[in-house]
Amino acid sequence: MLKVVFKFVFLSFLLIACACSKEELNTIGGNTAPIDSTISNNTKINYINKIYIKLLDRKADSTEFNSALSLLNENPGSQSKRKGVLNLVIANSEYSHVLWKNIRGLLLDGHDTTDINSVYTDLKDDWSTATGASKEALEYEWKRMEFILNGAEKLSSETMTWEELQEAACNNYIYDDINMGSENFVVSVFQSLLNRYPTIEELESSKDMINGRSAVLFLQPGSTKDDFLDIFFSTRSYYEGQVALLFNDNIFRSPTSSELILYTNYYIENDNYESLLLEILSSPVYFN
Repeated sequence: MLKVVFKFVFLSFLLIACACSKEELNTIGGNTAPIDSTISNNTKINYINKIYIKLLDRKADSTEFNSALSLLNENPGSQSKRKGVLNLVIANSEYSHVLWKNIRGLLLDGHDTTDINSVYTDLKDDWSTATGASKEALEYEWKRMEFILNGAEKLSSETMTWEELQEAACNNYIYDDINMGSENFVVSVFQSLLNRYPTIEELESSKDMINGRSAVLFLQPGSTKDDFLDIFFSTRSYYEGQVALLFNDNIFRSPTSSELILYTNYYIENDNYESLLLEILSSPVYFN
């Protein structure tokens, strides 16, 4: 009899336990993480102001600001929502003009579109009346200048990528005039885009290529200025340099080793500067 009672009590306990467990599962299922209420309104306002100044070189007007804030308010702690706000900004036609301005500021000593057009026109006018070797040399120069005409429109229409336009900005009459001589040219490219001086071996190999001699740079052979630039802009060092520039310009410090690896890999895998830019500007470290 005692055994029967014990079995009855034990079975009753199991039934109650199972019922409780079932109720707990039902109450937990389907829950979603709440919106982070600790993010202040000032943080959101500062973020919108920062990205408009960064990407459009101006503050948002009232309509733009309200649209951005409305989207950000949905969940400011979400990186995807912050990317949504960034996509609102880069949809503006002014965005490609600011990108091109950044390239000109970094590589062309701030020469504006008017300066570029003027140099191109002068070269072509001189070419039209030149003869012999002089005519051939002038044709080489104005054809190089063509690549950097209407840079903003080329970025907007995707006729040229960010990387291609940067390379063209290093390969024209204006850049050569600013950085005369093969050594100055090489040093400028390394310092502007990698934020460092070339090693002795890199400097000598680069100079050899630019001066028409066969050499090896970053394990790749070449023998012309075009080879030097093609090699330089295809290396991991170049992509690391772009990540470092974005960190220094926006987060005001160099990336850590792990950040450099993470974002460089992201850049190479996506092969898209804009994607990298949005990834960094939507990151928690930039937002906060």
